[in-house]
Amino acid sequence: SLGIYRLPLHVRSFAGEALMLSDIEFAFSVTPAEGSGEFVKHNLMVKPYPMDSLPRSRPIYQYYEIYNLPPDAENRTAYQVEYEARVLRQDRSIFKSIASIFGGGKKRGVSSSHQAQGVGRVAREYVALDLGNMPKSTVEISIRVTDTQSERTVHTSRTLNLED
Repeated sequence: SLGIYRLPLHVRSFAGEALMLSDIEFAFSVTPAEGSGEFVKHNLMVKPYPMDSLPRSRPIYQYYEIYNLPPDAENRTAYQVEYEARVLRQDRSIFKSIASIFGGGKKRGVSSSHQAQGVGRVAREYVALDLGNMPKSTVEISIRVTDTQSERTVHTSRTLNLED
């Protein structure tokens, strides 16, 4: 038997002047694409990763969009992107807990940043994160974008469970 369940869908508006950041979309892969298709977004094939758990051995892609970047006189934009993955809750035995007190165990977080430039008020970004050195845990993945002209900052985050 097949059942259908309907829920209202609330879509945020990104209109206006305020700097805004979309939600993070996790993906199996993000590759250049031509034309249109079910998972094609602005010439990128974004294959969604719909689960909230990920084997630590698999990299995870993150796709997101930045809205209302203020352009300069030549319609160029400049911004800084900071990524962070940090452990919220860790699954571990009592022996691993004791070992971590004395400096053992895996990394509790990773971070990276880069400067970017674009043309127009909207930027589309993606990054692949290899979380293989992180412990089996629940991690928060955060993206922070700062427009370097106005110095305005926006932030979004999402959680993911890392499994063996």
